[in-house]
Amino acid sequence: MAEIIDADKGEASSCGRSKDILNENLYENKVQKIPASFRCVQHYFGSYVFPLLEETRAQLRSSMQNLQRVPFAEVIDFSKFERDATKLYYVKVDKWQSRFSGGEPYRALPGDNFVLADFKTESVCDLQRVGRSWGIVTVTKKASEKDKKNYDLCSARNEDSPNEKLIESLCSELNESQTRSVRACIRSLYIANSSVELIQGPAGTGKTKTIATLLFTLLRMRCRTLTCAPTEVAIMEVASIFMKIVNGAKSNALFCPLGEILLFGNEERWKVSPEIEEICLDYHVERLAKCLGPEETGCVSLYHYHISSKNESTREKEQENTTTEIEEKESTSDDEVSKGKCKSFL
Repeated sequence: MAEIIDADKGEASSCGRSKDILNENLYENKVQKIPASFRCVQHYFGSYVFPLLEETRAQLRSSMQNLQRVPFAEVIDFSKFERDATKLYYVKVDKWQSRFSGGEPYRALPGDNFVLADFKTESVCDLQRVGRSWGIVTVTKKASEKDKKNYDLCSARNEDSPNEKLIESLCSELNESQTRSVRACIRSLYIANSSVELIQGPAGTGKTKTIATLLFTLLRMRCRTLTCAPTEVAIMEVASIFMKIVNGAKSNALFCPLGEILLFGNEERWKVSPEIEEICLDYHVERLAKCLGPEETGCVSLYHYHISSKNESTREKEQENTTTEIEEKESTSDDEVSKGKCKSFL
């Protein structure tokens, strides 16, 4: 059985740390009598905040008093759920066990709260011992079979995979947040469900550089990628930074064919700079026309010449081999005669 849990919700329910749930005096001086009338909407909602928090804390505390009676299971896998920026975790547990015989087996459902601990709890006193680690978590989604397959696929592509090493080498110029964004986008390729990854931040935080690095990583992974932008200026900026990364990689002996990169759009508004000229559509068409045009000795003519030369070379080698075999046979016959190995019969 596997669930997706939210480590934030347990803490939000108690408005603090999970251990505050056991504190009976947590909101003692904050819970006040709710008035009969209110000055404004904010006053109305604000009057209910601490009473609701205290009620939630008391209910959780009451439920935790019966830890010795609730079902339990051993966690066999626990990992960060990469598709979300919040504290979402994918948890896989062994078979749920009941402390008492009889009754239907427990099945986790969204909204259920759990005590996640590094030990088997028998009572609230166990949680209060020094050195114990535990927290309150909430099930947000029950994993489907498709989620399990996707998770297994993503888990198989661990930190030692070639793609992870490639990402690490190409993102050396990015900060931790930018690298995390690139890695999240790359890992979403291996999830069957369609997803949208948003790279956001204030101006000057390196969003364009992050996108350009992501594009170069996808190119090195031989993934076909379409990049769109609302304005010509935006796409030209992405293309410019992208080509700087490509040209910088050439010095490191990374093979990157420019023929696989194509830039097109409203050329009337473009101001093509020299560094991105090689990837423009018109430039590609010009070069191909020169290579394939009938008036020039282009790629096709050179190809036919190469094939013809190769065939002629093959024929010459075959003739040389035949001549060598004949000479070897003649020399062998002469040796046998000279050594008296030829016999005559009457």
